[in-house]
Amino acid sequence: MDVTGFWTGEYSYGAGSQAKVSFEAELTQTGTTLFGHSTEQNTFDVRAGQILIADLFGTVTGHDVSFTKSYTNTSSINDKIIYKGSLSKDGHLIIGSWSIIGIFSGSFRMTRAIEQKPKGKVVTAKETEDA
Repeated sequence: MDVTGFWTGEYSYGAGSQAKVSFEAELTQTGTTLFGHSTEQNTFDVRAGQILIADLFGTVTGHDVSFTKSYTNTSSINDKIIYKGSLSKDGHLIIGSWSIIGIFSGSFRMTRAIEQKPKGKVVTAKETEDA
């Protein structure tokens, strides 16, 4: 199943943590290769600005989704963050865990964003010409 598209999600730190960080991601899948970008509110680097940006790179094998996240605009986290999750049967949800080996770990959840449909009537080129 192809995971290409826009996703919204959240991750949390370890068992018992109430704090959740929301993020958005744009994913592209080519064969089993996955790549993309994510953005999230900055919750840990006072020098990086309000929004953190990361590159994503990984694989999709059946319903198994794994990728590494590498922040591009922060000096605090240089480690790659490893995400491993499972894609739901309908292809609209990924649930799993993340880790920075030996430092932090937690869970994450991503939901495929619903495509926006145009509001109102779509005007054709012919109708524009006739106006």
